Formats: sequence, C-alpha cells, structure tokens
Amino acid sequence: MVWFETCGAYAESKKYFGIGWGADREAAARKALDTCSVKSCKILVAVCEGDK
Repeated sequence: MVWFETCGAYAESKKYFGIGWGADREAAARKALDTCSVKSCKILVAVCEGDK
C-alpha cells in the first residue's frame, strides 16, 4: 500500500520499482520513473484523488 496526497504513481521493471507523488499525474509519474532509476521501468499505475 502507498499513501500520497493529490496524485501518486508506481513504476517497475523486472528488478526495480519506484513510487512518486505530485500535484498532477504527470509529475507523479516522472518521480516514480526517477526513483525506479533504470530505463526499463514503466509506469503501471498513476492515480489522483477524486479518480473513479
């Protein structure tokens, strides 16, 4: 489980993962990819408060 304010995202590769949060979906996704730190990481989910 991951807690975030506003928007959050999760990225992973075969060996690594990253999580991110931000004011919008794109900012959260960028941070998740940055924390995953390998080019093979892909965003699996990005959600914002109020998404249904």
